[in-house]
Amino acid sequence: MPTLLLVSANDPDNRLNQLSNEIKEIQRTLNKTFEKGYDVVLTPDASIQDLIEELRIPNREIEVLHYAGHADTTLIQLADGNADAAALAEKLQHFNCLKLVFLNGCATRGQVDFFHKAGIPFVIATSCKIGDDKAYLVSTQVYQYLCLGRSLREACQEVETDVRKLQKKADFVATRALVSVPGQANEETDAFPWGLYCKPGAEQEDYRLPFTESEPQGEVTLNQTSFLNKLIQAMAKIEGSTMAGIRSLAPNLARGNVPDNRKISELLKVLPLPIATRLRDITALVDLRNDEYYRGLLYDYAVFFDNLLQYAAAILLAQLWQLKQKPNPELATTIQHFLQRNHLQSSAVLYRDLLPALNAARTPEWNAQFNPLPAETLDYLASPAFEMAADFFWGLKKYYWQRVRLREEESVRCCYQAQEQLSEAFLHFRTELGLVMASVRDIKVINQRYVSKEFDNIISKLLLRESDPLPQTGVQMLENRSILCFPEADFGVDSPSLNLFPFLIDRNVFLNQSNTEVDIYLFAGYYQPEGYPRTCFHFVSVDRPGEVWRFDESLEEISLLNIGEISSQNHEANHLMTNTWELKHYLNQFKAQFLTA
Repeated sequence: MPTLLLVSANDPDNRLNQLSNEIKEIQRTLNKTFEKGYDVVLTPDASIQDLIEELRIPNREIEVLHYAGHADTTLIQLADGNADAAALAEKLQHFNCLKLVFLNGCATRGQVDFFHKAGIPFVIATSCKIGDDKAYLVSTQVYQYLCLGRSLREACQEVETDVRKLQKKADFVATRALVSVPGQANEETDAFPWGLYCKPGAEQEDYRLPFTESEPQGEVTLNQTSFLNKLIQAMAKIEGSTMAGIRSLAPNLARGNVPDNRKISELLKVLPLPIATRLRDITALVDLRNDEYYRGLLYDYAVFFDNLLQYAAAILLAQLWQLKQKPNPELATTIQHFLQRNHLQSSAVLYRDLLPALNAARTPEWNAQFNPLPAETLDYLASPAFEMAADFFWGLKKYYWQRVRLREEESVRCCYQAQEQLSEAFLHFRTELGLVMASVRDIKVINQRYVSKEFDNIISKLLLRESDPLPQTGVQMLENRSILCFPEADFGVDSPSLNLFPFLIDRNVFLNQSNTEVDIYLFAGYYQPEGYPRTCFHFVSVDRPGEVWRFDESLEEISLLNIGEISSQNHEANHLMTNTWELKHYLNQFKAQFLTA
């Protein structure tokens, strides 16, 4: 089988911050393609000997060689020294299957002739010094287009158009040059530095990644019917009164006499809000299906997958928190690694370690109060299918963030693949989806519940009424100011509940007056954003996953506006100025439980 070899090497004295991200992202992009007809081999921090050993493996058919690191017109830098490009090209001349060498370093144009003389038809090289960030963007984008089935020439043209159109600028302090000349400008020229160089005589040739299946023939249209059927069939296996409507639909699906809008309506009644909201947006009818529609739709599929996993993690972490169990050192490290990541910019593989670790840490008290994750869920997390799904949905998010332009047939094919992956994941996480969420607002009650029977997408609005008895005080953590989770629909004062704050948070709970607007946010990481001086909590809107609220604990007054929103008196009156002390107090308790050594 053809092999795509990814090689990188960094310099401890002149580090490139994006280098590791680049080759890992390229690896995920190449692996997320379901019809791939190739192997991907990653060799980070490669020495000269490492590269030689990779080339010596018998019967290896290297078809693409990607290098990322410091370079110049004749050399590439490896972990133990500089390698002569001419000598490397000579070693590659025996690989008749080698089609492309991608030299993603500074000023590698001078090396092109070496590789052409070795018989390699295509070389991507640079004409000058290049910035680290821009090198990351260009190379990862090339492989995104290749994995869509585009030819090499098409991919390179698309990326050049992307970079010029979006005016992507990078931090050029870190460059991929072997030697940094004092006083020399770091920024490359206005001309696009990357070029695709074809061997003389191969000007009419092109290259595509090898796939096991050809693209579907004929017109393909997007259809949600099968996807909705699979979601309903999974939910119908959940016991409890909340699923009665779903169970009544399930037997009729095979006969095809249940309209899609009825399926959607019943699913929205029972799914937790983060997942229900994504389903609502995925199945929304639109008049115009253009690039922006498909890009947003694919992003919604990816967020749906992330929300499934995040909801399961929130429940397990909330159980640990509510039982006031201090994690053991090994589990604490796993939890901290998870919480301190930027979830928006991370692959869902984060959950592969976290969820089994939390499940394995269960005590008898924990098992007595809450059900463990089913074996089928743990098996799925450990399977290659989960890793491929995580890479696939991470790739869909990259399409959205980097504004990759997909053709309609490519978008539809990605949508169908997303539906297949979500149907599989949904089946394995259906147990957690049977729980009922309640947003508690403006309640001074800890030991009692005042529950309205009115549901809004399984967000029950709990409000203290004048006719209710006086509230009781208590010490149970946060239960009067958070999202609660109930195991059944007909819950009351004595029903056990699970506190999901701050994994899910209603911004409205910090007002001193009742608010009828549902404004739920999901925890997205406790990290220091690039260019920001402090580590902060980040939460992402359920309704609008592009909107992020950052809570900076160092500020005296916190406006709960999203990052980049323009403040106005009317906006603040309706969208909250938080009780900063109270929020700090709650989040400090959370940090003490999970984010301190």
